[in-house]
Amino acid sequence: MCGRYVSASTIDELVERYAVDSVVVDEPLPPRWNVAPTDPVYVVAAGRSGERRLGTMRWGLVPSWARDRSGAARMINARAETVAVKPAFRRALTRRRCVLPADSFWEWRVAGRGRQPYAIHRRGGPLAFAGLWDAWRDPAQPANPPVRTAAIVTTSANDSLRHIHERMPVVLDAAAASTWLDPRVEDPGALLPLLLPAPDDGWESWPVGPRVNAVANDGPELLEPLAGPEWPAPDWEPGGP
Repeated sequence: MCGRYVSASTIDELVERYAVDSVVVDEPLPPRWNVAPTDPVYVVAAGRSGERRLGTMRWGLVPSWARDRSGAARMINARAETVAVKPAFRRALTRRRCVLPADSFWEWRVAGRGRQPYAIHRRGGPLAFAGLWDAWRDPAQPANPPVRTAAIVTTSANDSLRHIHERMPVVLDAAAASTWLDPRVEDPGALLPLLLPAPDDGWESWPVGPRVNAVANDGPELLEPLAGPEWPAPDWEPGGP
């Protein structure tokens, strides 16, 4: 699964990176190194005519038909293997796809009776997570604006990361992201092949201290590696690109 990640890029950086046509953000989000479920997050999605928009949504998908928002924290991820058939995600797969920009992400490896957190980063650039979104209206307050929420699509971990966890986010390259965001593509047969593990090359992972376990903790210092001869220092500087 993907339960936490780093989002430290600015709006200007995201606009350039994803060729965004319009920004629909009321208040810019601060850089965050411990994004958690139900937090507001940046999302890139395309309108019906194909224009790309950068906005914010809540992380944890609430289907449009849900009675309430209580299940949002449980639907932060959508499994690539079942996304085309699960009622919560199958319509979004064909009509409401998005990209969630990230700079790295966190995963926990089971170690004895505990869990060891790891920072995971890809050398040479940030990450584009495949995502799905939906809009939900409170049936008790139908005049209120809809609540837009999103989930990250996950797949099997690649060989580079499988020693930490069996799952990883779907990370799209530029060509795959272009297809994923194209509103003209609605055939699951053209979309599902994009939801594969990322290539093995270029990944760095290193164990970090337990402060990341608490969602209240934030800051680039969370990325500092634990000291130990078996863990070489990462090439990427905390807070760097």
